[in-house]
Amino acid sequence: MYIEIVNLQWFKMPNMRQVRKRERKTRKWTQEAMAEALQEVKAGRLSLRQAAQQFGVPKSSLSDRVSGRVSSDCVYGQRTLLTLEDEDSLVEYGLYSDSHGFPLTKPQVLAHALAIYNLRHREAQRTVLGQTWWINFRERQHHRLTSRTPDIIDRGRASCAKRGPIEEYFGLLTTTLEEHGLREKPRQIYNCDETGFQLDSTRRKVIVPRGTKHAYRQAQGTRDHITVLACLNVAGEDVPTFIVYKGGYPGGPYNKERVPDALYGKSPAGYIDSELFRKWFVGHFLKFAVQERPLLLIMDGHQSHLDPELVRAAQREGGVILLCLPPHTSHILQPLDVSFFGPLKADFSGVTGDLLAVSHSFLVSKKEFSRLLRDSYQRVKDRRLVVAG
Repeated sequence: MYIEIVNLQWFKMPNMRQVRKRERKTRKWTQEAMAEALQEVKAGRLSLRQAAQQFGVPKSSLSDRVSGRVSSDCVYGQRTLLTLEDEDSLVEYGLYSDSHGFPLTKPQVLAHALAIYNLRHREAQRTVLGQTWWINFRERQHHRLTSRTPDIIDRGRASCAKRGPIEEYFGLLTTTLEEHGLREKPRQIYNCDETGFQLDSTRRKVIVPRGTKHAYRQAQGTRDHITVLACLNVAGEDVPTFIVYKGGYPGGPYNKERVPDALYGKSPAGYIDSELFRKWFVGHFLKFAVQERPLLLIMDGHQSHLDPELVRAAQREGGVILLCLPPHTSHILQPLDVSFFGPLKADFSGVTGDLLAVSHSFLVSKKEFSRLLRDSYQRVKDRRLVVAG
């Protein structure tokens, strides 16, 4: 598991003097020693004092267990914020993520841990887990996890696409295909990705004197962002699109003349978050993908796509493998970026009359978008560009 080391100023650093002082005052003992001492006392072979001295455990703690005031499997120290089962689940997710191309960063681990805690403690939720929890978590899981500082990537995509990560990805892809027998099964290999459309309904025709060559109007700044998630397999078959609107759904019958079986969602900014992506995966992808197993789903490793619940959903389904592209390489490795979304937006521009659309801004309203996308999407899909990609 690779943990990105970053400077997070909003985490309150612990007082290390106090941490070391607490460690000196805390007498360390093992559960095995306590269990043996408890067994000797209950058998009558040793007194409380003798057993405590022989096995190096606190006499008061041993007495509590003998009397039944404390359960025999209770551990010393403060109770952890997450249960052992929840920490194991988080660690398993980290191991799965690393082995499938999307190692977690420190902020992601903390965010997932906080989400688990708040789910278990709805009446006393937290806004952050501090640095002390992070240190203790790493100490508890040091035998299973480690952290490494990744390569610094800050010079743009061209320099980010290094040979090493790309070769490692293709090695992982090859191993996954061979291990699951998917090399000759193109219908069971899917790729999903998302793209954005900026809709600008302010640039409409205006009345001007005859002979006027150019008409100008002040921009109103009312652009709507819509996200379209596409998913197709290597054979060119698709899972119907997922369209996410900004703010809310359009009024009127916006979904009657739509891409067949399309799924709709909404978010404050029109982007996909982890909850929406999980909704798409569980209720849409698993419904429309081929029913043969195993299935391989290749996607970007963006944080909005990934969370422990998604991995558990894939594991519960059985035979669904999630594989992520290396960061900063989608412009090279993502088939939908390379061969599908460009032609889709070019065709969409022709349909809407925005042949010179700048920055993917189109003169379309939210109500019209789904109907106009339908024909462009079908035409580009019929050209089987994804298969070529």
